[in-house]
Amino acid sequence: MNKTTNLLLIFLEKIEDDPVIDSGHIAIYLALYRKWLLGGYSSYMRIKSSRIMKEAKISSSATYSKKIRELANLKYIGYFPDHCRRKGTMILLE
Repeated sequence: MNKTTNLLLIFLEKIEDDPVIDSGHIAIYLALYRKWLLGGYSSYMRIKSSRIMKEAKISSSATYSKKIRELANLKYIGYFPDHCRRKGTMILLE
């Protein structure tokens, strides 16, 4: 199994019995995963919330913020917000 398949399978196995995770969390994770794939599998990546929201089909910034913080609190992702909007937020998927 390669690195890309393994990362997604691990996530899917972990969320299987997690009652907190819903379709919004999964959509955000998949948008992050896509960016990770397109970015050459770099452990850390900078994201713009507006781009991830668009790809995840989430229109509310409050919902996005809640879901991404929950993913981080539950240790599905590393989340390192930067309050400088031009820099974007740092995310860790591995």
